[in-house]
Amino acid sequence: MAAIPQRERVFAFRDFVVKTWDLHDAHWTGRTVLDVAGGKGDLSWLLANADALDSVVVDPRCTDHTKITRTAKWHFETRHEDERSLTEDRGPQGPLRHLALQPPWRPPRHLRVYMDQELLEHRRKPFVEWKFFWEEASKRAEQTERCGHHQSLELENSQGAPRAVRIEEAAEALEAIHSCSLILGFHPDQATEACIDLALELQRPFAVCPCCVFPKDFPERKLYGRTVKTYPDFIEYLRQKHPSMRFKDLCFEEGGYSRSIVLYMLQEDFDGEEVKKMRRDTTGGWFEAVLRHMVPKLTETYEGITVEKAEEYQQLETAPERLQDDKTSDCGEQLKTLFETNVDQCWEMCQRKAGTLKTFNAGCRAGNYIPKT
Repeated sequence: MAAIPQRERVFAFRDFVVKTWDLHDAHWTGRTVLDVAGGKGDLSWLLANADALDSVVVDPRCTDHTKITRTAKWHFETRHEDERSLTEDRGPQGPLRHLALQPPWRPPRHLRVYMDQELLEHRRKPFVEWKFFWEEASKRAEQTERCGHHQSLELENSQGAPRAVRIEEAAEALEAIHSCSLILGFHPDQATEACIDLALELQRPFAVCPCCVFPKDFPERKLYGRTVKTYPDFIEYLRQKHPSMRFKDLCFEEGGYSRSIVLYMLQEDFDGEEVKKMRRDTTGGWFEAVLRHMVPKLTETYEGITVEKAEEYQQLETAPERLQDDKTSDCGEQLKTLFETNVDQCWEMCQRKAGTLKTFNAGCRAGNYIPKT
């Protein structure tokens, strides 16, 4: 698969979303999609004009559709010209030309606020409290520092720039959040975790392509007891929020911020039988739940297998007993608390360990490891 150049990354993300959810199916027409930390709003503009969606940018900064509308207009006006000649004269035409969009252009909407834990908290409160929060959050957004080439003060004060339609009323803002059918985040920076948390709370499908980690802004993030500081750790930290979370590498071209992993969940992923069964059985306690699900499944998988690293399986098999013992040094109180508070996350950890053992078992069968005799 060819690496995707930087200028085409937002198109690649949109293509992934369109194919994953079949957005051109008639039942998607007009549905609300949240585009978290959408910046200029290019992704939302594409979703509105190429896919007939009610796309809503959630970003404290002002949007700007000047470049993408100008380019789309030029492609429309030159639609009858030979693309090979245009490429020779002006270089590659890019994916926007292949969408063959036609004016008039439809602007997306804009929630000009920060997507953060404070917003997640207030959306659950009575409307009077939400309304007060919305007014204060809107003022805070207007005072945010400009960043990026499109976030100049001159742009914000300009009158002619095509922009998303700003949502002013608290009721409309809350409705946009609660009625959304899909939540997206393409390199959403500090809003990444809140974006996924919102999707999990609402049980809405989502696709998020994380980028920067910002460990100084989020020192409370921990992975296996250590602060989350690197991109791989951040991906793992986010994946542990739900055992059914999927991932896909879009294979961006190296250079700059080439973060290309997409974390996503389909609607049916929220209703997985394994997760529902685990949740039902946790009423009997975390210890019984692990015994009931983890050990029998692994015992069935590895029954009769004796290999050099069989002790790894034995360690996993005895995990419930060791987790129950607060004094153990290899699991300890932290893992026990984790089991008590988040069975889904711990089940995912057990599955990954089982996957490692399956890989080893396959190696044994291929003759890569020597069985015990």
